[in-house]
Amino acid sequence: VLLEAGALGISVMASRVDGMKDVLTGEAANLLFSPGDEHDCRLILTKFAEASPEQRKAWGRVLQDIIHQKFTSQQEINAYEKIIHHLLRNDG
Repeated sequence: VLLEAGALGISVMASRVDGMKDVLTGEAANLLFSPGDEHDCRLILTKFAEASPEQRKAWGRVLQDIIHQKFTSQQEINAYEKIIHHLLRNDG
């Protein structure tokens, strides 16, 4: 869902876990909260809720730029091919 939202320019909040923190870098990382930390999550939710529509759109554009740079269709195809080749080499 993170990649799809980012591709559409929709800003997101997420827990600072592997995968999420790998995508949400730079300014986009400002909307990450520590996993299991209710206080930190509340702070990010409040930050997001109190942000202007322009700010939320700006966060979405930052994420969209990240997605378009790091997750092109060709890059995703290459990553899947690498996984498949690795699995085939290690099968049996």
